[in-house]
Amino acid sequence: MTKTSDSIAGDITFVAACHCRRSTLSFTVPATSLPLPVHFCHCDICRQTHGTLCSVHANIPRPKIDFSSYTAYHSSDKVIRWFCSTCGAHVVDRAIETQNDQGTDHEPLSLEKWHIAVCLVEAEETVWDFQSHIFVDSTRDGGLAILLPQIGNKKLKLWKHKPVAAVISAESGDWPGPIPQSVRGNATLHDHAYLEAKCHCGGISFFISRPVEEHNAAIPSSLRPTDASKYPALHDACTTCRLTLSSFPVSWLFVPKAALLTCPVSRTSYPEDGILGTAKSYTSSEGVNRTFCGTCGAGVMYSCADRPDLVDIAVGLLQLGSGGGNPQGVRAEEWIEWKTVRVGWEGDALWKEPVLALKEGLRKHPSNSWAQ
Repeated sequence: MTKTSDSIAGDITFVAACHCRRSTLSFTVPATSLPLPVHFCHCDICRQTHGTLCSVHANIPRPKIDFSSYTAYHSSDKVIRWFCSTCGAHVVDRAIETQNDQGTDHEPLSLEKWHIAVCLVEAEETVWDFQSHIFVDSTRDGGLAILLPQIGNKKLKLWKHKPVAAVISAESGDWPGPIPQSVRGNATLHDHAYLEAKCHCGGISFFISRPVEEHNAAIPSSLRPTDASKYPALHDACTTCRLTLSSFPVSWLFVPKAALLTCPVSRTSYPEDGILGTAKSYTSSEGVNRTFCGTCGAGVMYSCADRPDLVDIAVGLLQLGSGGGNPQGVRAEEWIEWKTVRVGWEGDALWKEPVLALKEGLRKHPSNSWAQ
């Protein structure tokens, strides 16, 4: 792992790099600041700019960075997110926050905060202090947060939005729990319902039709769910997925290409090459192609030569609520049967404790699982 230290100043410099290594940065922190606090963010924006169920971030000082290899995405008027223009990995965000009780003549003081994608930092697991899940309310069903409530011997705090100063000492945070199914409602599960997937900027948008027997032949027997009305999905810890989608875990939905439509009304099929709207393509290895949005950086799709009729869809793009078949929670259990007996490619995992914790969380919450 790459890090350098200044024995006089007691500082340590870390390096972060994407999969293609064209986009890198470094940042320096005092050795006394370690381990650095880490949060899992479940907000809609992080989900739809990464394509994952959450992002994993730590606050850092202003990094040393050459922006020439990056694409900047203004996800709001106060936040810029930089991702690699080649492989799509989100590397760092900058947020401008205001502090109302400071500043000249009682005007708010603007504070610049940098957030690094922890999954890209070349550092040992002990460098990080996994502390909390934030914006859990956005998930409706608890998302990944209820599957990862504890890492090692430490319980993570679950916050509705950002941590609240008045209850900062609370053991569990202020998130009250998933919205009851009776309140969330049920997605329409008729054959004509479609599941919409869309990145944050809207440059990539498509639909998934309900499973039908003739399409499901494209799904290998080892992946087929027990419920034929649902698609299989898996949480993945592989190195390449981590370095292209900048998160842990990366969650994939396995869908036959024949079930993908760009317009459900006209029944227009998804382009065979996977390039739709603002999509860009990245070949991560021989026979393996990944697409991401060239505007907002969202990971979209994985395809490989070994299974030409099946693609992996980034679960973070699935739209909630309104729409003929859209799910009522980010785990999309109206459409998905999750594999809960293992984490994909767990031998690749950069962090061992979080993988063990996720496996335990899946064991305790095995809804819609299948056991191959």
